[in-house]
Amino acid sequence: MDYEQAKEVLGRIKDYFPAFLNDATIETKKAWLRQLMKGDYHMTMVKLDDYATKEVFPPKLAHILHIREVRNTDWMQADIEQVKREKADPKLAKEREEKLKKLQTLLRGGADDE
Repeated sequence: MDYEQAKEVLGRIKDYFPAFLNDATIETKKAWLRQLMKGDYHMTMVKLDDYATKEVFPPKLAHILHIREVRNTDWMQADIEQVKREKADPKLAKEREEKLKKLQTLLRGGADDE
């Protein structure tokens, strides 16, 4: 979410819990804004609305902040493609097998001859 949306979330919390952050320092309020900006605006608002219907005390960030899980599999796909290329090329496949054998030897505690 952006800065303005984070301010809206804080405003909504104040609507539900009027004493929220009344005695807080500027640094505390900025920290809330920074953390809220890491989250998803709409889902955070949904969680806040749900929280407010069930609780009488103001929320902590963990109660309302929704951070979308990022699944970056591009690097994994690139590695898979590289392995496929290595296995398809006889020369690269042989080098790959030699490296694998060397690694297995090292993992078993064997000495490296080089």
